[in-house]
Amino acid sequence: NVSILGNALDRGFGIAPIEDHARSIVSLQAVLPSGDVYKSYFRSIGSNLGACYHWGVGPALDSLFSQSNLGIVTEAKFELVKRPEVTSLFFFSIANVEQFRGAVDAMRSLKSDLPLGVGTLKLLSAQQVENTLGRPWWMAKIFRSTATWTGTGVLHCKRGMNQSLKREIAKILRANGLNKFRFVDSRRV
Repeated sequence: NVSILGNALDRGFGIAPIEDHARSIVSLQAVLPSGDVYKSYFRSIGSNLGACYHWGVGPALDSLFSQSNLGIVTEAKFELVKRPEVTSLFFFSIANVEQFRGAVDAMRSLKSDLPLGVGTLKLLSAQQVENTLGRPWWMAKIFRSTATWTGTGVLHCKRGMNQSLKREIAKILRANGLNKFRFVDSRRV
């Protein structure tokens, strides 16, 4: 069992529009070992500004409670974003060292050339895929070969942008020697 708060404090990472879950915490409250209560700056002065600007004034101390035992976080507010009209996953197969180099270059290009639509780029070894997902039927359909590594990414966009962004992603992957890739709409997974 996991919680949204626990995942964020452990710096979880996923396919949500805010892929860095720790970054989605905009304010928190924690009980310190002394029994004192720490509150994020805007929370401590009773302001709602923390909902839209979590840095406050002075040093930002909230991240001290991430992956630590400096206190017990008892409350947190999260930034929420509107659900995208379309979420598509994409996967690409990496069979050798040359393709691995191409995958790193492709991921760099995807992040720099398409920063607003493409996110959650990861490289996973075959063992990581199996440990994380088991042997899902849809992965077996995507890659009939035995890939050493699998690259993944997610696309969040408006419906009218979906096909255009997919074409751009495909162009970048092909330009880097990655010709085995598939897009999967989230409703099919």
